[in-house]
Amino acid sequence: AYRAWLRGALAHVRSLMPLCDSLGFRVLLDLHTLPGGTSYLGGTFVEHRLFASTEAQAEFVSIWQEIASTFRNEPAL
Repeated sequence: AYRAWLRGALAHVRSLMPLCDSLGFRVLLDLHTLPGGTSYLGGTFVEHRLFASTEAQAEFVSIWQEIASTFRNEPAL
């Protein structure tokens, strides 16, 4: 479910890149929502598995590889 959401979000951002480039905007990608990260829910930080699970760490790297591959030729990035 996370990857499906992420791919949709990346497709949306990618569709905006030509406009950003034409306007001279520069884009910085920031992955706020990640599997295994930390969330702030109801005034409490909830630790996820990113810092304790090698599987979550591998997934994190894989996600950034996908992002890098998706945007590697974008001049506005």
